[in-house]
Amino acid sequence: MGRIRSTTEQIIRKLREAEVEISKGSTVALAVRKIGVPSRPTTAEEESAGTSADH
Repeated sequence: MGRIRSTTEQIIRKLREAEVEISKGSTVALAVRKIGVPSRPTTAEEESAGTSADH
């Protein structure tokens, strides 16, 4: 699956949305999930996929 590239304006909008969520008392992890940022695979997921973060 390919990567989706975001414009600078889209990134800034997402960061502002996250900032608002955090200021309302949300955790960073919840704010990130709420704005739709995909999570990075954990080491175990990378190993099962045959990739490694230690390139």
